[in-house]
Order: sequence, then structure tokens, then C-alpha cells
Amino acid sequence: MRSHEIVRASARHHMTTAFRQIGQALGLKQGFITAARRAATSHVVDCICLNDEDMPYGVYVGQLRECEEWCQQNCPHDHEIEPLRDRGRLIGRRYRFARESDAALFKMLFV
Repeated sequence: MRSHEIVRASARHHMTTAFRQIGQALGLKQGFITAARRAATSHVVDCICLNDEDMPYGVYVGQLRECEEWCQQNCPHDHEIEPLRDRGRLIGRRYRFARESDAALFKMLFV
């Protein structure tokens, strides 16, 4: 490996680490949703039609962003968002909440 390749790899590693630290400081979660995270967020709301095949792409992106922002503002540390798939095809999103009241309000607003 040449010295400039080592420097480039090192810089990429430092930048990736910095992004992870910023995400953690902002309260962003990373990685797959584990069984423990699912157990902590037991109240589920499925948004079956929230995909880019059932609605125009611009509308889909706007609705997805609106749902994500609502979750971040109203329950930043006790929610999870999972993709819903059927035979590998994305059919919607599953929103999981720690509190039943958050799930009920989300359902009233978005489903």
C-alpha cells in the first residue's frame, strides 16, 4: 500500500468516526433493531402504503420525512422505524413506540 493510500484510508476512518460521534450526540440510533429494542418499543403502527410504488415519489419522500420528523420531535429516544417488506419488496414502514399514547397519536395523524 502506498503512503497516499494509507493517508486517504486514515482520513476516511477519522471522518466516519466523527460522523458516528455526531450522530450519537444528536441521539440518532444506528445498526439493526435488536430484540431488546423491539421489546422496549412494543406499541406498533404499520403504514402499509408508505412506499414509492403506491404513491408518487415526491409525495412519498415528503410523507416519510414528515413522519420521521414527528417521531424525532415528540419521542426522540423511545421509537424505532423499520421497513415492512413482502417477498423482498418494500411495502411500507413499521413505527414502534415505547408509549401507547405516542402510538395512538401517531396513528391518528398519519394513518
